Amino acid sequence: MRKLLIGGVLALVLGCWLATPWLALHELRDAARAGDAERLNDMVDFSELRESVRLNLLERVARSDDGHAGSRARALGAAVAGALLGPMIDAVITPDAVASLLRSQRPQGAVWHATSAGQEQLRANSHYESLNRFVVSLRPAEGANDEDPIQLVFHRDGMFNWKLAELRLP
Repeated sequence: MRKLLIGGVLALVLGCWLATPWLALHELRDAARAGDAERLNDMVDFSELRESVRLNLLERVARSDDGHAGSRARALGAAVAGALLGPMIDAVITPDAVASLLRSQRPQGAVWHATSAGQEQLRANSHYESLNRFVVSLRPAEGANDEDPIQLVFHRDGMFNWKLAELRLP
């Protein structure tokens, strides 16, 4: 009986531990809907989030090289793009933009394509990428399902807490 009780308690703790990213996502969405900037700031690591977007965009610039890796003009262009990305990302990756994504709406701005209908609804799918990384993929609710998703990546922060720390752009 004692082993069964211990096994039950361990299963309950493990279940709660595995459910924490969905609870964090729900709490983050509630903060976004309520416009609670303080709670949103506590649950989002904006410095890591901005850095992930910066690296994502730099990778795109490098891929658009079309095989001209030795070109000095392209290298200079990549360096200039890298220098300009920081201020641009700071202006675009804001609590309001993150709140829009968490409300399952496509934010308006330079990184995302604005739609003629305004705030297009997004469909969310989520999964563990590893024990310490949880991914929420956002796609348009209607239309092209083959469009690459915007991915919100949560990192474990301690035993039971999660922070939004990465944004993967399509």
